[in-house]
Amino acid sequence: MKIKKQLPQFSDAGGLLMVLGSKEGFFYLAHKGMIERIGICAVKNPKYSDNEGFFRVSGRGGANASGSVKEFDKQNLQKIFAKTCVAELKRIGKKHEIDELYLFVPSHIKNLLQEALPARLKKILVTIKTGNHHEKHPFEILEMLQVKK
Repeated sequence: MKIKKQLPQFSDAGGLLMVLGSKEGFFYLAHKGMIERIGICAVKNPKYSDNEGFFRVSGRGGANASGSVKEFDKQNLQKIFAKTCVAELKRIGKKHEIDELYLFVPSHIKNLLQEALPARLKKILVTIKTGNHHEKHPFEILEMLQVKK
């Protein structure tokens, strides 16, 4: 789609906008006044079919504890999501010419994502904006860049 005139046009360099939520993200390529979604990455919570993992422990003095072994590990899920998104980013990098990289990521996966980025992509990283922006329209994302510049 054509970028509004008052927004950054990316006329000199192709910019890749990586806009992630906690479990889903989109990749937008902006170049010569156009922006298009060129990729998606997502992970799903693991699903369990029964209650076999439930346990209950009683201690001295009447203290009880309960929990479930089948609860998914949020940190592990975040690592898987970061790796999935970086793999998609590498695939896009082979297919398209990317001169600048802009990251819009939640603060809890920002460091995981930065660590997983290859050196070539770290060199072209222009800015990182924290927050959950994946449901915003691409023009809203470009407006956030305009405020910085």
